[in-house]
Order: sequence, then C-alpha cells, then structure tokens
Amino acid sequence: MTKLTANKSLTIDIAGTTICLLADKAIYWPDKNCLLVADIHLGKAGHFRKAGIPIPSTIHDADLKKLAGLIEIYAIEKVYLLGDLFHSNLNLEWLHFKNWIKNFKDTQFVLIMGNHDILGPKEYEAANFKHINKDLIVEPFLLSHSPLLQKSIPEGLFNLAGHIHPSIYIKGSSKQGMTLPCFYFDTNYGILPAFGAFTGTANVNATNGSSIFAVAENKIIPIKIKQLKKH
Repeated sequence: MTKLTANKSLTIDIAGTTICLLADKAIYWPDKNCLLVADIHLGKAGHFRKAGIPIPSTIHDADLKKLAGLIEIYAIEKVYLLGDLFHSNLNLEWLHFKNWIKNFKDTQFVLIMGNHDILGPKEYEAANFKHINKDLIVEPFLLSHSPLLQKSIPEGLFNLAGHIHPSIYIKGSSKQGMTLPCFYFDTNYGILPAFGAFTGTANVNATNGSSIFAVAENKIIPIKIKQLKKH
C-alpha cells in the first residue's frame, strides 16, 4: 500500500512496518527515528584526482549538506549507512568528513561495510561511529551492502541493501525516454538508490512482482511496469 504524503516523500508498508521513501534517495523509518542511506562514495573525487582527472572535491559537499539537512529535519537519532560510505584510501576528503560528523553528537552512525570501505578500523573509530563487518538485523529488516540471495534471507526478515545503484529507463509517449534512479522492492528484499551524486547507475529488470519508485524532479514517483522498457 502506498500513500503520497508530500512531493518529496512516499510512505509505504513493508514487512509489517511503515517506512518513508525520500526524494533525497534515502529511507526514513519513523518507528526507529532512523535514516537508511546507501552508497555515498565520499572520496571518489580525490581518487580520480590521483589518477590525473581534475574532479573538484566540492562535488561531495552537496551530499553532506543533504545528509545534514535530513538529520536536522527528522531529528534523526541513528543513521544506518549501507556500505560504500568512502570510496578510496585515506585522503583529505576523509579528514573533511571526520570534521563534519563532529556536528552530530546526538546522532549515532552505523556503517555496514561495503566493498569500497577499505580504510582501517581505527579510522572509522576515530570518526566516532560504529562499523559493522557483517549484515545487521534490525527487525524486521536485515541490512546489508549487497542484496542477498532471496533464498538465503531468513523467513520473517526483509533485506534492505544498496550496492547496485538501481535505475530504470522510462519510455515516454513521444518515443523518447530517460533513465532515473529508483527504489526497487521485490518479495523479500529492497534496493536503495545511491545517495551520492558522483555515482553511476545500473538498470534493473522489473518483474510483475516488483515495486519501483523513481526519483525525479525532487519527487518520488510510483512506476507501473508497463511504463518501463529495457535500455
């Protein structure tokens, strides 16, 4: 069941609980007063600069500003980061993040490690947040970085993950189309869009049993399967 609550959010019921899909490409879970975010990929700009590609470090500032805004608006007590918080080895952008996180002493940050989270444990501890090497159960959800195989998800739990950077290709009436980031939900799992602006996307294949919510023009838009076409 879906209910449009505002231009920037859509409330849905999953696994017997209510969550709010945000056009900022995050999930707000009211019952836990927490935020779920995947794939920010901070430090990616610095990684490219080391390779000689002049990407400005300010490209990540907008992501942190957006995250700070959500924490303030919803008075968030806990942020679950579903992997790939930081894209690179230690660089100045990590130091900037450590200074940024000091502004949120009343908010706990929990990191579920992604394939790009390659810094040593001491660095994460120095940033004053908990890092999790394995999947984390916060009932009714099983949080992970990569989506788990459906048959491996324990009965009664619903897997929420990132990693894929899901998107959909929508064909318009004039035979033109566009690719949009999206939230993707299936029988017992869901995939969040990448929160970071400096990331790519991967087109997902919709089935009759899936639910897809596109992010476009600062709105959440429920998508009907017939609107989709493989790109």
